[in-house]
Amino acid sequence: MRPLLFLSLIALLSTTCTNPAPSLRAKVTNYQNRPTIFLDDRPVAPILYALTDVPGGRRSWDELPQHNVQQFCNDGIRLFQMDVFLEQLWAEDGTLSLDYARRQVAGIQAVCPEAAVFFRLHVNAPRWWTARYPGDNVRYDSAGYSPDIADGLSRLVEADPRNPQRTSLASEKWRTEAAEQLARFCRDFAK
Repeated sequence: MRPLLFLSLIALLSTTCTNPAPSLRAKVTNYQNRPTIFLDDRPVAPILYALTDVPGGRRSWDELPQHNVQQFCNDGIRLFQMDVFLEQLWAEDGTLSLDYARRQVAGIQAVCPEAAVFFRLHVNAPRWWTARYPGDNVRYDSAGYSPDIADGLSRLVEADPRNPQRTSLASEKWRTEAAEQLARFCRDFAK
């Protein structure tokens, strides 16, 4: 299983991810003696619909996720989560494109404009980074790396071979660069 680090960020946008309209106000505070999520000073049921990593269900603009988000929205659910991988945003040339993340938010808000969207941002090293810095990879005691098999529609969360070639989460270099990219994502997405 591929080690996962994630951070949930709330992308609370009032209409679409490209419209700089006022954001929803979000907070967690005690209400009736329990921690409660509030959106615009109203308590919200802690029910969240999360997209999957399965092909056909992971991109919010695809047919099945659109249907599911619409159904949950019709039932009063306003909290939605989708996965975004650093590898989908950070290119080998150093650029960080937020297009995929913005498109995910827009796909949800297309069918549920009042949605509050949580990112599950996976900060695993992109494959190009792992190849560039082999000294920062996980090492196995008595085995080499198993090859990654690209057989078409892979699952991003559970598609690892037995001994995957992956960057070690103990790598100081990776932790420093991942923290920089995470801060960059938060700063740039908040604009």
